[in-house]
Amino acid sequence: MLLAHLVEEDPQYRDYYANLNDGKYKIMDNSAFEMFKLGRPMYESSKLIEMGKACNANCIVLSDYPKQPSRVTVEAAKRLIPEFKTEGFDTFFVPQSELGDMVDLVNAIEWALNNDDIDLIGMSILAAPIACGVDETTFEGGKRSDAYKMQRYLSRLSVFRELERRKLHSVFSRPIVTLVTKIGYSAYSIYLIHLAVNYIFKTIMSLYFEWPINPIVGFTITSCVSICLGILLTYTVEAYFLRLRDQRFPSRSA
Repeated sequence: MLLAHLVEEDPQYRDYYANLNDGKYKIMDNSAFEMFKLGRPMYESSKLIEMGKACNANCIVLSDYPKQPSRVTVEAAKRLIPEFKTEGFDTFFVPQSELGDMVDLVNAIEWALNNDDIDLIGMSILAAPIACGVDETTFEGGKRSDAYKMQRYLSRLSVFRELERRKLHSVFSRPIVTLVTKIGYSAYSIYLIHLAVNYIFKTIMSLYFEWPINPIVGFTITSCVSICLGILLTYTVEAYFLRLRDQRFPSRSA
């Protein structure tokens, strides 16, 4: 990936990539990260096209606008796509949103996924933290700490989890998704309790009933009972001891 501000400012950098013929796909970034951090305006489309041609890029990243509503970036993309396509470039969309607005960021991603004129979609190292409420501003002095890097990684994970949640809700009703989520959260308790449930069920059947039960019926009954008891244990007994642990041993990272 080539950086637009370096293509503009460094002739040696520009000429190196212009003459590079290794068969690899060249993407020219719009340097939105650098422009945002420096407090400078984003590049105009004509300038991006000019620089893309200067370094023989295959694709140009569409202008994106951190800490602004997603519609600003989407509208810019709608305007730029025909221009870039006419000049022979593929398009690369980077969603953005206002501070703390994960819903808006995911809306922009879904818009891009449903747009056949967009060839690539990327997740900015600004977009994900901003959507999670991290107030990104200007450049800071010194090196980035490991915690800072981890924050950017985890914020991207949050975006992907939100996308997955929406995908589930588009296929299943909300009660089903909620139930499946609770089963997953309570999986360990369900695993522990199912051993006792199976034993008690077999004991009762052998002592009080003379006929053998259908294995499918037995499996269904014990599974339902195990899931219900496992969820109950998780949200009562386990939750109680977790609260007790937090009171006695507060987290040092809090």
